[in-house]
Amino acid sequence: MKKIILYSVLILSGASLYGCKKFLETLPDNRIDLDNPANITVDKVAELLVNAYPKANYMAFCESMSDNAEDKLGGSVTLSNYAPYEYVDVNNNMSQDMPSSYWTEAYKAVALANQALTAISKVSNPKDYSAQRGEALVTRAYAHFMLVNLFAKSYNPSTASSDMGVPYVTAPETTVFGQYDRKTVADTYNAIEQDLLEGLPLISDDAYTVPRYHFTKAAANAFATRFYLYKKQYDKAVLYAGKVFPSGNFAANMRPWLTTYQKATYYDLQLMYAAPTEKANLLLVECMSNWGNNFPFYRFGLSSSILQTIYRKNVAGGGMAYLIYGTSLALNIPKFYPHFVQTGLNANTGYYFNTIPLFTTEEVLLNRAEAYAYLGNYTAALADLNTFASQRVYNGLDSLGNMRPYDPVANSITPASLTTYYSSSNTQSNIVNAVLDYKRAEFLFEGMRWFDVLRYNIQVTHKYADSTTVLKPDDLRRVLQIPNAATLSGLPLNPR
Repeated sequence: MKKIILYSVLILSGASLYGCKKFLETLPDNRIDLDNPANITVDKVAELLVNAYPKANYMAFCESMSDNAEDKLGGSVTLSNYAPYEYVDVNNNMSQDMPSSYWTEAYKAVALANQALTAISKVSNPKDYSAQRGEALVTRAYAHFMLVNLFAKSYNPSTASSDMGVPYVTAPETTVFGQYDRKTVADTYNAIEQDLLEGLPLISDDAYTVPRYHFTKAAANAFATRFYLYKKQYDKAVLYAGKVFPSGNFAANMRPWLTTYQKATYYDLQLMYAAPTEKANLLLVECMSNWGNNFPFYRFGLSSSILQTIYRKNVAGGGMAYLIYGTSLALNIPKFYPHFVQTGLNANTGYYFNTIPLFTTEEVLLNRAEAYAYLGNYTAALADLNTFASQRVYNGLDSLGNMRPYDPVANSITPASLTTYYSSSNTQSNIVNAVLDYKRAEFLFEGMRWFDVLRYNIQVTHKYADSTTVLKPDDLRRVLQIPNAATLSGLPLNPR
């Protein structure tokens, strides 16, 4: 059987260099013998691709680094919460919910995608594998997209051709400690785009038993929307957003915060939010993570003051329909069900797993509004903002304390209301600010705010006891440090 190395030091998974040879010589998945094409089947390739998604949670460290976190002066202090909050590099720690763990799991996903693509290249009937080839290409693109946005600078057309990127791996590795080149952010984005555009037309929803855990056409187009928004090619971001729901019915596919969610109990909401039956979830992944059961109790997180900043008011007027639970030291929205898996049949120990949304209807809609703003199509941008508000904003309370429905007149977002709210006559920047505000509210506890902090060079101030850390727009710590072990493959660390 052909030896496939798990990208040596790119995905060491915390193994020490001593005794790592056995680990490195382990097949990423032994269901397929690449030297025996007769052993390759559509079902086996499909099974391989189930795990070709990063099985790690970026939400914990992204949320802690963002301006959604503050020292609550109480609560548990753990490395995965404290280190990101203080922007401390712990790039030799592969524990779950840590940046190096995400690097590891993302490259594992790439390894499996590449194994699937190699297997498909060896069969005599490749057309029968077109859907699997499409999924493999898009998953490979997605893993690298997340890596370049976390471990390299945000895409800037003026500097992308000189900013250091991440290794784009396109073939199974066959040598221990293979050498890699980080190239540039532009190179990485070009490779992502090539895989995405080649794979997207091949995606077939009929190939999946549980579509929400795979790149369906809707999810792949949602990814394309985010990719082109981040690349600042706004016309393409709008184009692919329109393909997610060709009928244009975004509202019917958003989370029902004004209706069903309002009537749900805490634990019902915890089960519903990231469920595959929730229409708003376009792509889900299950990963080992302590985030779902611990995030309300971490010392560095959502405080009462930040909660007021995010939810106290909004440009549409009225109130925000999100349900916030807990005391000042444990404010939370029950978005993640912590599923405990025992290490053995009769064991009392085990690990927690969370199912997390990677792409949602709401993000696509707000991404399109942002893209429309930069294209100067303010009418379309406002229409998207009002669609979003219609599913999130209520028009005050009646005498019994019940929510009054969103009023399309009283709660309409217009150029005039934007000018009043943001004290600016610049309609474009006002719309973008409204989008960022709504994104911050919608994706609280999901880590998405960090990417907006990066894209817009938002300054973040974190206080801890008597010390203050200011993350300025040019701070090198905005780029996460790659694992120390990766230097053995010739990869330079990010500057500090």
